[in-house]
Amino acid sequence: QHRNGLDPGDWLALNNRYYFGNMDNSITFRFAQATAAGALRGMVEVHLDAVDGPIVGTCELRSTGDNNVYTSQTCPLTLTAAQEAAPHRIYLVFRQATGGPATGFGNLNWVQFSGAGITP
Repeated sequence: QHRNGLDPGDWLALNNRYYFGNMDNSITFRFAQATAAGALRGMVEVHLDAVDGPIVGTCELRSTGDNNVYTSQTCPLTLTAAQEAAPHRIYLVFRQATGGPATGFGNLNWVQFSGAGITP
């Protein structure tokens, strides 16, 4: 399964709550899009607790040259100590990149966090 037809203003809420205290402060997007490989397609803001909650990362989504060829694209997250100490809902809000398309960013297959991630 994947989410396609991503447009500016679209958002996804990840199921469950996430604790960052034992995780690397990064998120990886598994993404594909058919224009020239490496072209900037769109941006993803990573928000805590609400669609308009604090932004802890702004990530680029870049084309892979084929809608069925996915790559893992990792982006750093910047969290305060207080944000790392508590579990949060995660919301991904899609934005237009400067010079990027206004619609149809590409296909998002999954997102992943890395690190131990043990619940407090």
